[in-house]
Amino acid sequence: MLKLSKKTEKHQLEIGLNALAKIGLIEKEADNSIRTGIVENAISGFIRCSSKGYCFLVRDDGQDDIYIREQYLNHAWHGDKVLVKVLREAIKRRSPEGSVICVLERYNQSVLSTIELIDNELIANPLDERILAKISLTPNSELKKEILETNNIYEVKINKYPIGQYKASGSIVKTLSLESGYQGDIEIIKAKNNIPIDQDHTKISIKSPSTKNRKDFTDQDCLIYTSWVSKKSPSLLCIYTEPFNGGSKIYIHVPTIAERIGANSKLHKILESKAETLFLGDSWVNLLTEDLQKVSGFTTEKSNEAITLELHIDKDGNFLEWQFHLSKIQPKAIINDEQLELISKRKPSSRTTPLKLKPIKAFINQVETTAFTSKILNTKLYSIGSISIESSNINHEKLKDNLYINPGISYKAWTPKLDLSQANSIVNVFTRIANIIWNRHHTSLNLPGISLSSKNIDTNQLNEIVKSAIILNAKVELNEEGITSLPDFVESISTIENRSIIEKALKSSLPLKQFYLYEPISSSTINKSSNSSNDPLEESPWSSPFMSYSDIVNQHVIFSLLSEAKSKPRTKEKTLFGQKGVHQSIDWEFFSQIQITSFNKLLNNRTVRILNSSAKRSNSFFIDLLSMIETRSIESKIGVTLDGLVTGVQSYGFFVEIDSYQIEGLVHVSSLDDDWYEYRSRQNMLIGRKSKKTYQIGDKVKIKVLSVDLLKNQIDLDVDLKYSNQLDLTKK
Repeated sequence: MLKLSKKTEKHQLEIGLNALAKIGLIEKEADNSIRTGIVENAISGFIRCSSKGYCFLVRDDGQDDIYIREQYLNHAWHGDKVLVKVLREAIKRRSPEGSVICVLERYNQSVLSTIELIDNELIANPLDERILAKISLTPNSELKKEILETNNIYEVKINKYPIGQYKASGSIVKTLSLESGYQGDIEIIKAKNNIPIDQDHTKISIKSPSTKNRKDFTDQDCLIYTSWVSKKSPSLLCIYTEPFNGGSKIYIHVPTIAERIGANSKLHKILESKAETLFLGDSWVNLLTEDLQKVSGFTTEKSNEAITLELHIDKDGNFLEWQFHLSKIQPKAIINDEQLELISKRKPSSRTTPLKLKPIKAFINQVETTAFTSKILNTKLYSIGSISIESSNINHEKLKDNLYINPGISYKAWTPKLDLSQANSIVNVFTRIANIIWNRHHTSLNLPGISLSSKNIDTNQLNEIVKSAIILNAKVELNEEGITSLPDFVESISTIENRSIIEKALKSSLPLKQFYLYEPISSSTINKSSNSSNDPLEESPWSSPFMSYSDIVNQHVIFSLLSEAKSKPRTKEKTLFGQKGVHQSIDWEFFSQIQITSFNKLLNNRTVRILNSSAKRSNSFFIDLLSMIETRSIESKIGVTLDGLVTGVQSYGFFVEIDSYQIEGLVHVSSLDDDWYEYRSRQNMLIGRKSKKTYQIGDKVKIKVLSVDLLKNQIDLDVDLKYSNQLDLTKK
């Protein structure tokens, strides 16, 4: 299979296999066959390092992190998936310590680096200080000259990772400069986050969806909602709502992608490797091929095949009935943000229709009904534990396609508050509801799926945030154990003056949602009691197949359930497998072993790892993109005095958000030369020994911008002491 022809290559493979067998990762049989081994007492997880060289294993099982000393890293780098053995158990408050026995998967295929010449050898130094390694480069006389004459940075591809006494080696794939404008910054951030951008797809035939047994909704006035304006922006779902029995009936129509792609086809492998659609600030790199987008995306010009969720809710948003269908629809109009804003401001008694609303005049009532329904559903999400935080306005022309949220790539444990004048905000509510319902449906049927689950915030971090909120006069109610629930805490800070400080801290501290594989019990025959998750907010994404590969593989299960599942033997009655509660009447095997095997090939832990890794990268990419834009905006203000707000205090200094720029910088304690400042952790405050001058969260200050580091997204600030002294006199 490997097609190794050279004797040296076969010898090297044998050495590698022997090494893996020695540590127990594989077992070699007498007939030279190989099977997976079991490493006793080994723990898997990802390496997380700090810029100061402290490294930990973040365990897959969610238990306490394991401290890894540098000499026990075994050449593992930040982000790598590894196996670790515990050397010393936890003692009191000290973490357990361990040693890396094997690197299972490398996170960095390339690194952003500076290059230096040491003893006539080119050495790449990763800009990411968490990567504790140096990389030897291929000799290049022209490059040696360039290094002496420029301050460029370089994307270095890793050709060989370090092993034993051998250092890592690599080659330069791209020269980058901080003087190349916005597109140059994009290239730097892509390289920094290992974002592979390859939009070329091999031409692959696309299957036509079956026209049989599709429910016809083409007469329905369903509408497409989108905030995006770019030509290559992804397609979203289509929505229709109507009043029904004191509540509402909702139809969520989703582009059907899975049935256009053969299971385990070449195109599936391509989509799996890409994992998701990526927004680059001013353009999109789409998950789907152009041909696949064209034939499956919803338009108002033709009928479209779809998968539909029909949902009946009561006046409080409770899910009364649901039914999944293979369907056919024809959207009647596309609704954008400008139209939504005009409708939201329109008086009910108005007899005139603004010019920009005339193309959708016949559907205004439908838009208002959908907006009202989204409010009910959003309130329902809050009641079962959803967290809503005010979204920061991103005032940058390059980011107009991503001002708020991308429905379908919502890995954060919080959502922005519902904005009825923003189409994507409305769509996001229906997307989450559709995903929650499929999670409940497939788990009750004991069917596999890829799900999204929120991780708990670190208790120490939450305590620090709560402490800061109390300093800012938030009335936080604690239970008998001295803790508060996140929804209650978010509600408690909603009325304080500087709530944006606490909300920002929460956003950065809440862990991203994680994909995981929901695996059914051994038999496909299910119990009459539901096997669904205890988390009412848990999602199994399927309603944004243009955005994430997770939705496509889950759609395969939906399509198979609706088109291939076998009704009860020896009866003519057709089983409605997409209907709520159907699991209570099933006592037979409705999928063959071949179909179950096909599911297992698509839905597996390898796919989950790819999705989680991609989510982590794309989230890091966008954070870095925002930071670069914000840092660029303040670059011209070096030496200028500006207004700011203290947002956090530590022993080494305090952070200040610069007014009107929404960007934070650090005032290091060493720059406060008017006194000796002590840190009081209980009050989250720095206080001068002699002057008793204080710096505490929520204080207004005047600061000067000292320096800006674009690559590290760091801004160093200094306090304007003249203004600060005047402010102290005013307080007294």
